Amino acid sequence: MKKVFNIQSPFFLLFFSFFLLTSFSPSEKVKWKKYSSTKYQFKVKFPAAVDESISEEDGITTLKLNSKINKNAFLFYCTEHTTPLANIDSKSLAEEALKGFSSALGAKKIDSSDWSYKGHAGKQASFSNNEIRVDYRVVIIGQNQYQAMVTSRKTDFKNDLAQKFFKSIKIKK
Repeated sequence: MKKVFNIQSPFFLLFFSFFLLTSFSPSEKVKWKKYSSTKYQFKVKFPAAVDESISEEDGITTLKLNSKINKNAFLFYCTEHTTPLANIDSKSLAEEALKGFSSALGAKKIDSSDWSYKGHAGKQASFSNNEIRVDYRVVIIGQNQYQAMVTSRKTDFKNDLAQKFFKSIKIKK
């Protein structure tokens, strides 16, 4: 009986070596894409192409941006509130936004802390359940509520990409 392949053959050894090298090599180099909005006065970088949508509900407009790479989703939302927020404590609003997000997500909060952006009080938190992990940031500046999230399966979460995404956020107000 003739063998289909020989594991000692140079071809097999070359193929197997290539497989091992590519299987354990670092993931592809990420080419970050910059998104900026003059209307909402922010800039943010995403690790892949950005999908943009706008939703309107009860006179409130939300710009929604998302990008996906390596089984991680990167989201940035800007909600323009029509009700004047000038006399309302932005830290309390950020806490309420965090509570609402946590409730809607239905996952266990791993940690939560204050997050300040250029002197504006906000909140940050990490959530998890059996399968997913979500890192979340929220801050209210002027009439706008800015939310940034990174989510993926727990086993696929790329903390280095998440941190680079959060650090790329630049709000002009």
